[in-house]
Amino acid sequence: MQIDATSRKIVVGVAASTTLVGIANRSITTGASPTAKDNIGVTLLKNVVVRLPYVGTTKTSLVEADLYSTKFDLADKVSINLDDTTGGMCQVIAYDNTKKTADVLVTTLAF
Repeated sequence: MQIDATSRKIVVGVAASTTLVGIANRSITTGASPTAKDNIGVTLLKNVVVRLPYVGTTKTSLVEADLYSTKFDLADKVSINLDDTTGGMCQVIAYDNTKKTADVLVTTLAF
């Protein structure tokens, strides 16, 4: 989740975002006119390690050299893209190539 630069409301995060704030604890589908009942809990990203799946077509797995120094971008709202490090914000601190997951710190936050 990120802060929209125009509306200043929380919206779905995108690749190269510099205003990430959290991860939704579940998905939600609302109608055309959301109400106060259409809300979900959020885990704030400050000082949090999160496990995310990763995808990649050129780079398909992680190696020791990726730890701590390489920052990967989001692929979509639920995974990181190993092929994209431009504007990356997901710093890998551990990984599991069998499960295709990475434990990451999000280093570009809105707070």
